[in-house]
Amino acid sequence: MKKNKITVIDGEAKLQGQGKIAITGKAGELSTIVAKHIIIATGARARELPGLEADGRLVWTYKQAMVPQAFPKSLLVIGSGAIGIEFASFYRTLGAEVTVVEMLDRILPAEDAEISALARKSFAKQGMTIHIGTTVEGLNRHDNSVTARLAKPGLTGELTVDRVILAIGITGNVEGLGLEQQGVKIEKGHIVVDEWGATGIPGLYAIGDVVSPPWLAHKASHEGVLCVEKIAGIEGVHPLDKSAIPACTYSAPQVASVGMTEEAARAEGRSVKVGRFFNIPATSMTSVAAFNACSVIRPSRL
Repeated sequence: MKKNKITVIDGEAKLQGQGKIAITGKAGELSTIVAKHIIIATGARARELPGLEADGRLVWTYKQAMVPQAFPKSLLVIGSGAIGIEFASFYRTLGAEVTVVEMLDRILPAEDAEISALARKSFAKQGMTIHIGTTVEGLNRHDNSVTARLAKPGLTGELTVDRVILAIGITGNVEGLGLEQQGVKIEKGHIVVDEWGATGIPGLYAIGDVVSPPWLAHKASHEGVLCVEKIAGIEGVHPLDKSAIPACTYSAPQVASVGMTEEAARAEGRSVKVGRFFNIPATSMTSVAAFNACSVIRPSRL
């Protein structure tokens, strides 16, 4: 940072309009800086729901799940997106009894339905318990365990585990920045921007997890480059094609995909060709959609 002549200021910033940012330092001192262009990159945090708040000891966010003080013998993972499945697979591989609860009708709902089914079959074979179409209505916290109240149509029950991981998505860090006062549009906890990261307020931009999905580090980095190159007026800059960003779930088996799912392609009225390859190692599953021909390629077994 120093080598590239970047000034770093420690403190809390708030937009004041007309390119002004008010900064409150750690000692409470106030200062103001002015810039023609301002880029917001405040990231995001784990989403929480009433009654399912993380406390860092019994109920973890995904960040807290990476640095536990002790290894749990049993674990409940709420949510089966990429983050939830990654932690479920990780802890199961290390020997924990893992239960996954998903309110939708299948795990990894962003992936192709066939891939989701194959993944679920593999996880179940490893000893993981998976409940789909199920919600967690509440958590009762004890001295060193948690009892979750589970519900699905026509059935309710309880499950007691050592720890719980919340994996129900993320929400952008948009509070306290003065966004509303400047007229910045926020939807579902994230800043709305155009293809260049512009908020619609002159000179104000946003990139990364604080804006729309996919919420991936490589996508955030690329957005930063595009935004700055556009501001600098560099010729040949083109918007990011989000449909071409690979998605991956670091579980065992691994899951990866790019492009449209077969279901999404058919919903658009496209002609779909499906190819299955039988020599893919048992440790991975791949779903690839080619954008022009809209072919879907994936294995038929693990």
